[in-house]
Amino acid sequence: MEQFTLSLVYDVGSGGDVIVKEDKVDIWINDTDEALVQLEREHYSLIEGEECEICAISLVAVETEICIRFKIRRIKVKISITFPQPSCAIFRVQDNNILENPSTRPITLESDDSRISIIRNGSITIRDNPSFEATVGLDNMTYTVKEDYLQLNVCVVVFSPTTACPIAFPFELILAANPGTAFQGRDYTLNDRALNFGECSKKECLTVDIIDDDLIEDTETFTITLQPPSQDFTERIILSPNVTTVTIEDEDMAIVTFDRTEYIVQETSGSLTVCASVISPRVSCPVTIPFSLTLLISDNTALNGSDYVTYRVQTIEFARCRRSACAPRRISFVNDPYNVQVENVEFFTLSLLSDVPLVKPDPSTVVVTIRDDSERACIRLEKTTFTVTEGVNETVRICAEIYDPTPDRSSCPVVFDFEINLSVDGEDFPMAFGPCSHRACVSVPIDDDEQLELTKTYTYRLERTDELDRRIDINTTSGTLTVIDDPTDEAVLKLEQPAYSVHEESRSVTVCVEVCRPVIDTPIDFSFSVLLNTIDGTAVSTPRGDFRADFSALQRRPLYFSVRETRECYNIPITNDDTQEDTETFTVTVNRTSSLDPRIRLEDNVAVVSIIDADIATVEFESTAYSVRENAGQVLVCVAITSRHSYCPVGL
Repeated sequence: MEQFTLSLVYDVGSGGDVIVKEDKVDIWINDTDEALVQLEREHYSLIEGEECEICAISLVAVETEICIRFKIRRIKVKISITFPQPSCAIFRVQDNNILENPSTRPITLESDDSRISIIRNGSITIRDNPSFEATVGLDNMTYTVKEDYLQLNVCVVVFSPTTACPIAFPFELILAANPGTAFQGRDYTLNDRALNFGECSKKECLTVDIIDDDLIEDTETFTITLQPPSQDFTERIILSPNVTTVTIEDEDMAIVTFDRTEYIVQETSGSLTVCASVISPRVSCPVTIPFSLTLLISDNTALNGSDYVTYRVQTIEFARCRRSACAPRRISFVNDPYNVQVENVEFFTLSLLSDVPLVKPDPSTVVVTIRDDSERACIRLEKTTFTVTEGVNETVRICAEIYDPTPDRSSCPVVFDFEINLSVDGEDFPMAFGPCSHRACVSVPIDDDEQLELTKTYTYRLERTDELDRRIDINTTSGTLTVIDDPTDEAVLKLEQPAYSVHEESRSVTVCVEVCRPVIDTPIDFSFSVLLNTIDGTAVSTPRGDFRADFSALQRRPLYFSVRETRECYNIPITNDDTQEDTETFTVTVNRTSSLDPRIRLEDNVAVVSIIDADIATVEFESTAYSVRENAGQVLVCVAITSRHSYCPVGL
């Protein structure tokens, strides 16, 4: 379309004035001719990171420039075309570091001018940079898994730190297992498995099943290989690392134990072979690998060379599936030349060490005890009778002796110290024998307790302790210990009161005798008796005419003291005769018996008993009124005494 402008200028006069006026108009000339435009080439090819020149041409002559646009991947490029030369634009695709398949995109020409007809568009194929590669590999070059874990996750990752979508197309890889010391179906399960990666996927995993058996096995391995699915797999995906080693650690453990929990032997046993056994639930093959145990022999109270002879370190070899094995060298025991010597129990230790983690010695240490049971020693009391006096002898020394073997047969009958009990009347006194001693004594204390006692006899004997060696015999013949009481000990008896007062109505009086010296809780350690006597005074013990006795007489009445008793009493009956009397008295005495110990003295052994009469007599007129004649000359007035005692109401 072309344009030109027309201008019109004229004058207008009015009233002698002149006005100049100009008018303009634009005139457009429409071009009805049509321009035909197309891409110079129907197809273009481009590699990421390089440039491509894309050209458009007009098939008819045009006198002016025409504007068109072409569009690729939402990118519009504006160019001007002048016939007959093509007009071109440079198109560049940046390298996006993404592994992609080739992609073909349309090239579309566009124009806002209606006279321009687009008669051919085209396309462009964008190919990935051939130098760009993606690395895909196993996430670990080694895996270690316990057998009882049962499963292992193996992952394959795309290594690309620069983009979130390292590979823009789906692909497939194969994981294959290769047996080593571990085998498919016995130790693990992994058939060839395909891993499918989706577009932009960065990690895919699969699970390997681990078979948990009850075999005691060594550590086993197998490998997993990452492989392409076919030979035509793109070479731009590098598989690295493509091999990983899986190590299966066996968690099963075999317990190895000595064939005995304790070895007890005699000096005369000769020798001993030490063996060990495997404890496992599998009967046929408890351990599937050969292994060895180290046997260590360590001295304690028993010494290698003097009490036993052997190699200090030995190796016990177990073949595959072997349940038991023994040390190659025996342990020989030395019998001491002292044929009459009783020795202490001696021992040394055996220890097992394993060179295989799956084999555990339990217990790892046991004790070998060497006993010497061929000889014995006999012990007896050196003396079987002792007599001591309390207060004179503070202790008595009682001894025991080894009488077999005798000193002329052995200067050291027992090589270790030991202890026995001396039992004296149920009380134990430890008696200690030192090594090689023939005699032991203990001092038994004799207590002066200030008690008045009879001569006492105690039994003493030797007794075993729980810890005493069974090769030591005890002669249990008992001895007698006689303890005479301190001759200076004495006791004093007396009546508790020098005088007693009692009412006749009480009907009795209690008279008590007590031990007043020495002042201890139990002054006399034996039973004895004294005699109680009464002596009449104004109170009498026999009836007088119509009068009854005032009390019951005591004639050598025994009063018994039991062992350690300090006080005894006796009730003397009192007669209540209902007769009004003065206070009457009688006497009580304590007398010795013929058998009373002479160390018991009597002091204050006489007491007076007063009987107080509480009877009442009533005196009153015989009549409350008298009547007489005046010429009677006199009147007889009588007074009467009333009492419960009818014959003699008042006895004074």
